[in-house]
Amino acid sequence: MGMTATEKILARASRRERVRPGDIVFPDPDLVIVHDGLVVS
Repeated sequence: MGMTATEKILARASRRERVRPGDIVFPDPDLVIVHDGLVVS
């Protein structure tokens, strides 16, 4: 059985051939965005 789109993304980002539900993975992010909601008047 094939992997879902989410499993494919997580497998690629964690440099693994395949991932399955319940696996613990440590993916490397391609992009990190931080949103600072603090408003100073």
